[in-house]
Amino acid sequence: MPHSNYTSYVLPQIELKKLNGYLAAIIISNVYYLLRKVSTHDRVIKKLNQLMTLTDILLIDKQIVLKTMNSKFKNFEDAMQNYACES
Repeated sequence: MPHSNYTSYVLPQIELKKLNGYLAAIIISNVYYLLRKVSTHDRVIKKLNQLMTLTDILLIDKQIVLKTMNSKFKNFEDAMQNYACES
């Protein structure tokens, strides 16, 4: 499955409770930042609240940050999400 289709595939599966959804808190911050460029604070918060009904937030501690910094991932945020999921 191509990377660009992950969201369109995964979110419906989470909504149907066929998959569990997990996000690192940093992703919520990034989504807020990106959506806020094109929408109002209230609308973005409403969408994030909808997302929060589908997902759990993973904790990021010092060990996850250290693994991220020392990883071979090309994308820092992807690495952080990955190691948060592994813990």
